[in-house]
Amino acid sequence: MKTILSLIFLLISTIQLSAQWTKQYTNYSGVSLYSIFMTDENNGFVVGSKIYGTTNGGEDWFNVPESYPNLYSVWFSAPAIGFAVGSNGLIIKTTDSGGSWFTRSSGTSRSLRSVFFRDANTGWAAGGHYTFGNVILKTTDQGETWVEKPCPESDGLFEDIYFVSNEVGWAVGYKDGGSIIVKTTDGGETWQTLNSGVADCRLETVFFLNENLGWVGGLRDYFGSPKVVLLKTTNGGDTWISQISNKLGNIHSLRMCDTNRGWAVGLGDLWGNQYGLNYETTDGGNSWIHRTEFNNITMNSIFFLNPTTGWGNTLASIYRYQTTTGVNENTSIPKQHILYQNYPNPFNPTTKIRYDIPERSFTSFIVYDVLGNEIVTLVNEEKPIGSYEVEFSAKGGSASGGNAYFLPSGVYFYRLQVGSFVQTKKMILLR
Repeated sequence: MKTILSLIFLLISTIQLSAQWTKQYTNYSGVSLYSIFMTDENNGFVVGSKIYGTTNGGEDWFNVPESYPNLYSVWFSAPAIGFAVGSNGLIIKTTDSGGSWFTRSSGTSRSLRSVFFRDANTGWAAGGHYTFGNVILKTTDQGETWVEKPCPESDGLFEDIYFVSNEVGWAVGYKDGGSIIVKTTDGGETWQTLNSGVADCRLETVFFLNENLGWVGGLRDYFGSPKVVLLKTTNGGDTWISQISNKLGNIHSLRMCDTNRGWAVGLGDLWGNQYGLNYETTDGGNSWIHRTEFNNITMNSIFFLNPTTGWGNTLASIYRYQTTTGVNENTSIPKQHILYQNYPNPFNPTTKIRYDIPERSFTSFIVYDVLGNEIVTLVNEEKPIGSYEVEFSAKGGSASGGNAYFLPSGVYFYRLQVGSFVQTKKMILLR
């Protein structure tokens, strides 16, 4: 079962990326949009006072006919199975890729502001009400039933929730007197309170790359001149470091494209005619650059499929994120063999894998299933010194002369051999 898949080879010394946000869609008919999610490069949904979907990467958006109160967050646990949550405890679910939606009982009348799934079965939703306190819900049966979990912070409300595994996660929000950060290490059964270290602070977004490295964003001095809060932790939230200070504005959404590049977006300095606030990092969040060329874009939510492709939404518009690549030929060449972990991982249906070659050698790059059967040979030729990237798809077609196939979910392995150097890594296909 061999076929040559779509390959992307980047013979480079250093790749320089220039990021751009381009408007795809605008609706000024009183619609408010709050959250966006893409299942792949073509299919996705944005929710708010209405639900819109796309099947061509955002070039066109169609209105889903179902009518619901404000929906604040959307997440797909599988390509066909998705959830959206909103006001008065509303949870809706689709099992046909967004073609139709139906309600599920949440057991609460408090607004739900965020929903997140780690796999097809296990997910969480968080929110709250100023009078009746916050709420965290959990499901283990594909969102059919939801159970409220006790939380040490009973006041205020949660704005965002994020998990890096089925056990470890965080939720952030605010109450009278300051921010709320809670953490779980047992899948949301119990939660502990963390201290942001910032007074008079409201947190609206949280994102972690692993159990230690993460960020939260929001604002402080809410009733005065709101200023940006962007905090980083390297120990799972035990302590936090402020990365942006004395900048007017509010961080609504924060996401990393990969381990190096990410964005923090939101509301800017209205008094200074900077309606949008957009910060970019290219060094793993160690520093953030204010991208003033995007000051007219006030985004509520951003979502990334990979380091070069993402989407974001304002209240009325949808934007596409893409990077352009430039090559600097005067920098150093690779000094050693390196096979990188594929991204994204888990993936569906495509993933990209980079590798470095420090000397001209015959190179082979082969993908195997868990039983050791060869799926496809991506590279089988002599390669010069350089850095390369291949793209692997779980959908193999016969256009290139091989046998057509459609891989099921599971564990797969990719093996790089360059001369005498051999290395194998694992990747996971999750449909």
